[in-house]
Order: sequence, then structure tokens, then C-alpha cells
Amino acid sequence: MAKLKNLFGEPPFYMPFPSSPNLPSSFQSTIEKGFSFSGESLHSGQKCEVSLAPSKENTGIRFYNTDYPEHGFFSLSPACLLPGNLATIIAHPEHPEARISTTEHFLAALRAFELDNLDITVSGGEIPIQDGCAAFFSQKLAQAGRKELPAKRKWIKILQEVHIAHEGAETALFPSEYPQFQIEIDFPAPAIGKQGMSCFLDADFFTKEIAPARTFVNADQLEQLRQMGLIKGGTLDNALVVDGDKIVNPEGTRYPNEFARHKLLDAIGDLYCAGLPILGRFSGKKSGHNINRMLLQKLFSDSHNYEIVEAPPLYLPSSLKD
Repeated sequence: MAKLKNLFGEPPFYMPFPSSPNLPSSFQSTIEKGFSFSGESLHSGQKCEVSLAPSKENTGIRFYNTDYPEHGFFSLSPACLLPGNLATIIAHPEHPEARISTTEHFLAALRAFELDNLDITVSGGEIPIQDGCAAFFSQKLAQAGRKELPAKRKWIKILQEVHIAHEGAETALFPSEYPQFQIEIDFPAPAIGKQGMSCFLDADFFTKEIAPARTFVNADQLEQLRQMGLIKGGTLDNALVVDGDKIVNPEGTRYPNEFARHKLLDAIGDLYCAGLPILGRFSGKKSGHNINRMLLQKLFSDSHNYEIVEAPPLYLPSSLKD
């Protein structure tokens, strides 16, 4: 565990706290105006459509799979998470067939833009892959605008360390006075190798530094994934393909550590499945969707791990409080 605890703040992983930080709002929010979008899904290759509508305070993030209209809306929470290592899959807790797959990039954008209350309708059972990252979703949310609501924002405050180790991967949550995320990855392919990334989350930083980081796959895994009936909508336009020490995509990577940035993007989306933003520090080492889901399960298995609090008016590192 020492490596997880000490990773934050060590080059090349550390991203300094901005001198004029954009502090999270103390109030709940929704979008100013609803919007819709459509596109091809990553795994089924089918066209999917998504509509977002504003909702009232204390409604939460709610999803509705139109392929199962009889089941209605369900609220985003750990109870709706299904096992999966290649995507974050959510479903109606009482009707798991009403599932929605590949939600992680979309959820990460909702979290970064501090959106607490939305009614989201999905047809096709999957969030469209779009550009393979969260840049498209960030652009749409910025255009829709954020509307504050007359209720204090709620957070899940981490009270003590929560740690999971599974099949060579580790994730942990630690108490912190502000939201932090950090990732370390290590892949055999020389084109990826060992990378890290950390951040204090806000919409501006997310849009510039995290959202454009694309999903990725090893070239030698492509045929196996296709035989499993997956990645039918995958192209070089929505994924980085790695072949040993080479990047197959002609344009190469957008950042020297784009792979770590994308894993951080995934983790932000996975953790928003808690149903509320987390006030604490997340650390991941070789982590993925499945172990992130396990971390949330362990977090909520013991009420001593957390408490629900209203947003404090200010939570800055002590060096910035004066």
C-alpha cells in the first residue's frame, strides 16, 4: 500500500493545484436546456440515441432504457452496477435485463461538470462511443449550460481508507479535504509502458487535460474481442490501437501519457456510479472497471467508511486557505 499512498505528488504523476482554482459549487445543479445525440455503439455496433432532460433538486441522475419501457427510470447508484471489465454497465436494480453499457465516458463528463440531477433516456442499450473519449460529451454539456438549484449539494465524504487488491491491480479511497484522482498503469507493450496521471477535478481541467484521452486496445486482442461479439463499432476514429512499440493510428497520441489519462477518465466515470460525488482521494494501480466496481461495493459495505455531507463552502489545501 505504500506505493498507492505515496504516488500522489511524485513526478511525473503530479499535476499542481491551480493558483486560481475553480471551486465546486455548493448547490445542486441540472442542465439549462435538454438535448439529444445519437451515434454508433462500441460493442454492438448499432445506432443508439440518448436524450438528457433537466430535473429538480434531490432527483439525482436517473436513466431510462426505452427498450424496456415497462421498467421506467432507475437512479444511478452502486446497486445498479453490473460486473464487467471492458465497460461500465448499469441496469435497473430489479430488472437487470434493462441494462445500459459503455457509460463510463459519459458519466465522467457529468461528474466533471458537477451535474447532480438529470433524466437520461437511452435507446439501443448503450451510450454511443462517439470519439472514444469524453470530448464530445463535454462539448455538449458546455453548450447545454449548468443551472443551479435551490438545494445544497451532497457529497460522500471518505472517513477512512478503503482498499481493494485483485489480480495484480489495486484501488483505494483515502480521506481528503478535496477531490483527487490518481492512476498508475504498467503495460507490457512498449508503446504504453509505465505511465501515471493525477488531478484535482474541475470542468476546465477535465475538458482540456482528461476528456480528449481516447480508449485503447492492443492489436493482438482485436480478433478475440470480435469473436466475443464485441467492438463491432470500434475504429481508428474512436480508439487507439497499440501494436508492440507502435501506435497504429496515423496521428499518434494526443498526450505523452494519453493511456494513463484515459484510465483516469474511466475511473472518474466509474466512481460517479456512487450516485453522489466523492470527497476524498482515489488511487488506482493497474485498475479497471471491475475493480473500481468492487471498490464501491467495499466502500458502502461499512457505514464507518463514509458519511453523506453537504458541500462545505470551501475546501482548499491549507497552503491556499490564507
